[in-house]
Amino acid sequence: NNLTCKEFGKNKKMLIVGVGNIGYRVEKIAKALNITVYGLDIIKKYQDINYIEQDNLIETIKNIDIVVCCMNLTSDNHNYFDYELLSNIKKGSLFINVSRGELVVCNDLLQLLKEGRLGGVGMDVYPNENLLGDKLRSTDNWFTDNKEEIAILEMSKLTNVIFTPHNAFNTIEGLDQKVKDTVTQITHFYEKGYFKWAV
Repeated sequence: NNLTCKEFGKNKKMLIVGVGNIGYRVEKIAKALNITVYGLDIIKKYQDINYIEQDNLIETIKNIDIVVCCMNLTSDNHNYFDYELLSNIKKGSLFINVSRGELVVCNDLLQLLKEGRLGGVGMDVYPNENLLGDKLRSTDNWFTDNKEEIAILEMSKLTNVIFTPHNAFNTIEGLDQKVKDTVTQITHFYEKGYFKWAV
């Protein structure tokens, strides 16, 4: 299919859950692709985001093509994206998590993929990532009785799932931007005596 980026995004809707710095950048990329974007966040930090309320999440998600999780992890939102929530999503939609693995019930994602409710999954983060990483890198067959790990292993074999090792930001464009930001920061400090983006 020879669709342009703008044609691909036409009539597509994205919900970004957690519109902090990363979520805001995701919104800019999505809008450049002509995708209609909605945001859900406790703090409505950005004026140009079309925010929805938590009370409207279920109704909104029924018409969403792509859900992107960028929210922070708290003691209150473990397993936020579970079967009960995501089973409401528009059939064939995509779910992407670039935030924290513990926000998602991986076993539920696998079930939704098997049912065809989800059309695809992209994950850059995983529950208990440090332990899981060793297992996924192992060339030996490994055994686990952990349902989440089994689901991740099973999903990793599907053609409509992409897993990256917590470094999806390391694209050519991302690295280019980091270099530009570094040069800007150093130049600003050299000329003004303080950093442009103080930490």
